[in-house]
Amino acid sequence: MLATNATAYHVGDSILLQVGLRDDGMAPLTVTSRTPWHGSKLIITDQAGQQVVPTHDTDPSDFLTMHFLDLKPGKTVYLGFMLRTWNDISSWGYTLTKPGIYKIVGIPLVNGAYVADDDTTIRSNVVTITILP
Repeated sequence: MLATNATAYHVGDSILLQVGLRDDGMAPLTVTSRTPWHGSKLIITDQAGQQVVPTHDTDPSDFLTMHFLDLKPGKTVYLGFMLRTWNDISSWGYTLTKPGIYKIVGIPLVNGAYVADDDTTIRSNVVTITILP
């Protein structure tokens, strides 16, 4: 589950994103706790439907340890870092510098860094934002 702190931003504004994992099943799940940018992959597309390429490396900060998150049926757990659940998309390596409409979707990396084929993997909701001059 993705959410942004606003629907419109100006070029240069911080775009804050919250990443939640929701258990819509009937049984509890346990997943490895990661920073939001290591626990999910973002796919950002522009208004022409072209995938935006990250402008820099992902933030190396991570705390992959033996910490786990318990997901109970019907509940959502938010990925965070340093007690923050809202994090700038620059942590995923993105800077949106061109005005336009963008769509952001997330892929949870609950089994580590392996990402299934983008046509077959589970995805989050789609968040649409506008970048103004």
